[in-house]
Amino acid sequence: QTLTGLGPGRPPPLFLKVNAIRVRTDSVGTVFPVPASLYCPSFQCRCYMKISHPASVKKSRTDTMTDTRDAAKKAIGDCQVLEILRDYTPEVVSTIFVDLDIEGSDIDIVCCHRDIAEFEAAFRCAFSSMEGCEFADRGEYAVGRFSFGGFIVEVYSTTEPVHMQAAYRHFQIMKRLSKLGGEKFTSRVRQLKLSGLKTEPAICQLLSLSGNPYTAVLELESWPEKELVNHIRKHI
Repeated sequence: QTLTGLGPGRPPPLFLKVNAIRVRTDSVGTVFPVPASLYCPSFQCRCYMKISHPASVKKSRTDTMTDTRDAAKKAIGDCQVLEILRDYTPEVVSTIFVDLDIEGSDIDIVCCHRDIAEFEAAFRCAFSSMEGCEFADRGEYAVGRFSFGGFIVEVYSTTEPVHMQAAYRHFQIMKRLSKLGGEKFTSRVRQLKLSGLKTEPAICQLLSLSGNPYTAVLELESWPEKELVNHIRKHI
């Protein structure tokens, strides 16, 4: 008779007794422990313990984070965006790399150019064949984007040196906050982002920082570590 949970054409599980412990093997010989109390010695019985294959176990946040980071690193390497734009001192500033990303988060990169037309030409020459490629000259800055490896790669460039740009400084602060606040902090920020907030406003709401959220986050640069740790613990 067909056992509950077995699909068509699949052989029934085999049950073995090893000392006082019963184990179940599937059709390819993978062994799964079965508590003695749930041991069903007769294939006439229509109930048995369904045990998920290890590969189907739901991944933890750490596993998911690692997978996303690895995929993002691979995408960055495969599209060669950092190498192609090396003359514009590119730096990756994506929340993916500080555990503050949610589904659909971009790979964000900041650059510095002297001539915006020259930068646009370099960008279009390299990435115009990429899916969703577009470039916008905003006068004081430029933004180019394209899709690659399952991510949207967004490149922001201005004449300001990269290490002085707000996006780069925000990223360094986020890295510091994530390290000091740990998973409890990062998970709370992600929850707020899932409700519709951007990263900086989410951080400010969580930490009760008033004023313009982008300016308020920058002000954390000057906070001593002890003061910052105490503030984070107080609010999470």
